Amino acid sequence: MNSKYFVRFFVVTFFCCAFSGFAVFSNDFISVKEIDDKWWLTKAEKGPFVTLGINHVEPQLMIGPHNIENTYQIYGADFTYWHQQFNPHGSAAKSWLTEVKSNFTRWGFDAFGYHTPVPYDLIDDFHYIALIRAAPVEVYCPNQVIPDVFSKTFHQQVDKAVAVVTKAHANSPNLLGYAFSDVPFWHFDEKNKQNPWVTEILSLGSQSAGKKTWIEVLKQHYQGASEAGATYGIEVSSWEELLVVKDWSANKIQEFAMRDREAFLLKIIEEWCKTHHDAVRKYDKHHLILGDKLWEKTHSKAWEIIAKYYDVIYIQWYADFETQKDLLIHIHEATGKPILMGDSSFSVVKPYQDGAKGVKVASQDAVGDAYYDYLKSVMGLPFVVGWHYCGYMEGHRGMNSPDCCEDIQSGFLDPWGNPFEYTLQKVTEANRLANQWHANAR
Repeated sequence: MNSKYFVRFFVVTFFCCAFSGFAVFSNDFISVKEIDDKWWLTKAEKGPFVTLGINHVEPQLMIGPHNIENTYQIYGADFTYWHQQFNPHGSAAKSWLTEVKSNFTRWGFDAFGYHTPVPYDLIDDFHYIALIRAAPVEVYCPNQVIPDVFSKTFHQQVDKAVAVVTKAHANSPNLLGYAFSDVPFWHFDEKNKQNPWVTEILSLGSQSAGKKTWIEVLKQHYQGASEAGATYGIEVSSWEELLVVKDWSANKIQEFAMRDREAFLLKIIEEWCKTHHDAVRKYDKHHLILGDKLWEKTHSKAWEIIAKYYDVIYIQWYADFETQKDLLIHIHEATGKPILMGDSSFSVVKPYQDGAKGVKVASQDAVGDAYYDYLKSVMGLPFVVGWHYCGYMEGHRGMNSPDCCEDIQSGFLDPWGNPFEYTLQKVTEANRLANQWHANAR
């Protein structure tokens, strides 16, 4: 670092420490490193480690009609505002989170995962993931508005979102990394072979950047506009005529149409990843980019693209280890990057639930056994750097919440906060052995 940048860095750091609440600035950021053919997260003061976290530490699960009075009695009436919405600023919330963090420590967890709807400053003494939500593109999002990722407007939107989040977290030594969307639709529907990102952009007008990019894809595949149009049952004589077409649903030659759509989807994915990567690195050159939390259904040709821009391959996959193993090996070989298992669980449906997230097992005790076996197995893969479990507390039928999945949430506590003792015994035992298991991975 040359002298003028060092002086600027020192001055900015000093004022951040003095006036922004940072006690001491630290550049001991978390990174990833391959050591003796095994991938680890690393931090100078901690050394190599794997991350073990929990998703969905959700206060909303504490204020259902079945347990809100119990919550008030234990933690205090200011757990919610007057309209029964979580109050993160009250003494009750702080008491609850103190208990949560104590449980994390006793059970051997080090991180709050992707789904953590509590203020980061209340959990910053643990590892955590900072979310940058530039656009709602998740599979499960109702009424989602898929952006034209090639447009100037989208690039500005991402830059603004990234600037806000990185400003708050760029100096945190406990930040695992930045994550973006949650299971984006980066594959084709098995039934109709469609993808909503592709369909949405193809329906745009002739002035859109995305539509122009689509025409460039067609130019690479066809000798001329009339040949391209024939694949879609469209009679045209020029590319300009094709540019104004909004309905591409009539595929006369399905094989060629699928080739075109796949190529375009991969361009969409690359533009999304590159735009986010470049914006993050503009404002924060140190922390890991975890990227989007991806399905195993992600298009097979997308992995190499994703690896160009993200430091870790971040995956949600509810399945047993034997089902996952071969594809995980393939993903690592295709990307050369470590993998963080970002979201999965095991569960048994309780009488107070209509369903539960996770791989179903025979009993609550079997949840603990399954957790132990899965963690031991996945830590045996030398490229897996951690697992974040889906759920702290179970959901309950009748939850009045905008989150449609809270009533089926899996977890280590029942809906009244009672721990599943045997499950947690096995979880704690496994977590204490995780780093050792990974050190012995082959």
